[in-house]
Amino acid sequence: MGAFLLYDDESAVRLLLPRLNIPCGTRLIVPNRGQHKMTVAIPWGLRRGPEELGFTRMLNPARQVEKSRNRSWIKDTLERAGLSVLSENTDICGNGESFVWSRELRVPVFHLEALAVFADRKPAHLNLSLLNVAHSEEYEELPPDTSAIARRAARLAVRAVYALGLDFGIVTLVRLSDGKTVIKDVNPEPFLDRRLGELFAEAINRYHESLKSELSRGKEAILGADPEFVLVDGNGKVVPAARFFPMRGRLGCDSLRIGGGRLVYPLVELRPDPSPEPKQLILQMTWLMRKAADQIGEADLAWLAGGMPVKGFPLGGHIHLSRIWLNGFLLRALDNYLALSLAAIEDDSTAARRPRYGFPGDFLRKSHGGFEYRTPPSWLVASDIAKGALALSKIIAEHYWELNSRPLDLETVHEAYYRGNKFALLPIARKLWAEIESTASYAKYSSFLAPLKRRLETFQTWNEREDFRDSWHIPRITQPM
Repeated sequence: MGAFLLYDDESAVRLLLPRLNIPCGTRLIVPNRGQHKMTVAIPWGLRRGPEELGFTRMLNPARQVEKSRNRSWIKDTLERAGLSVLSENTDICGNGESFVWSRELRVPVFHLEALAVFADRKPAHLNLSLLNVAHSEEYEELPPDTSAIARRAARLAVRAVYALGLDFGIVTLVRLSDGKTVIKDVNPEPFLDRRLGELFAEAINRYHESLKSELSRGKEAILGADPEFVLVDGNGKVVPAARFFPMRGRLGCDSLRIGGGRLVYPLVELRPDPSPEPKQLILQMTWLMRKAADQIGEADLAWLAGGMPVKGFPLGGHIHLSRIWLNGFLLRALDNYLALSLAAIEDDSTAARRPRYGFPGDFLRKSHGGFEYRTPPSWLVASDIAKGALALSKIIAEHYWELNSRPLDLETVHEAYYRGNKFALLPIARKLWAEIESTASYAKYSSFLAPLKRRLETFQTWNEREDFRDSWHIPRITQPM
């Protein structure tokens, strides 16, 4: 139980093997089939297909590695996910010139973590028509948190690897003279030198220990949330939430950058106390909304939620998970079983928040050890959707090891998600729902999940321009005549 390094050619892993604390070999030998299912294979320099291996769980699935050998596929996938990719057809300068000053950055990534940032010591004169242009062979290592440039490169590299359906690799980026950082290449089969061998071995050992701990976890996951909504006046203009609520507290306001980057506080945010049970979060949020109604008083304002109820104001329905390990299998289960299901019944305006917001795998680690899953829109838009989203999150957290489907790895599904093509997503979401129903926890949360299932069955989308207070039975305080 844990991780297993799987390889064909020992020369490809010679710098890893002496530093690893995990079992390794050209084939997996385990006492029983149950233990086999609890093992994650880490292929390195492997040339066999997954059908020959029999692993239930594998990092860097062979099908994604194979697709990543196609530069056009990489470019299309990353650009769809909102990432800039260096191309010989890209006009970086804006004046048709193909030569720009650049600095190359290389970021080794393993399992949602940038291990380091390497930068060439001297800028190069980059010809965009020659993507394999030679750079200085001397690179300096910049820890990912030492500068804004390093932090941005690290963040983009992690996003790129995840967006391609991969779990590890080396991402090459180019820092251009105009300050823009673009992705040049993603290599899921990196050649290792001494330092890279050290970094990857340390990361694999950490992964192994975390995986063993997670697989033996006895406590159930705890849920939290901070869904957002906006207040809109009779002219369709957003009224700043800061007029009624403080920044901090269980009922507060959140910021948004608009125009030239100006920071404003237009969003109302509900922050219920964490709980293992979705029902407790729903009860708390209902109470917070009633409190919000009292604080707003007689102001004649509509309460709107969803993804983009007002142009330029993207909303999130962030879900917090703690007492559980943030890992790629859990994150992809949330993407495929939760975010995809919501996308299949979203309003037509919701997709406008993507790809800047709402991209699969959007997470933020929290200081308390848990994480915030930021992909979903604000499910406050209807009480039945909120109940379903939270119950679905709970089931995924407890049963993600059983939920193996990854339709978002398919190019057609990936494209449909970003375009908001609900007709393409709907049959996929319905099929995934059968897997959710097969989990041991489904019966416990069926009353919360059944209305969401009916929406999928009847193709009942939500309406972001509709005041959601009626759905939550929040009384409206009207001005006296």
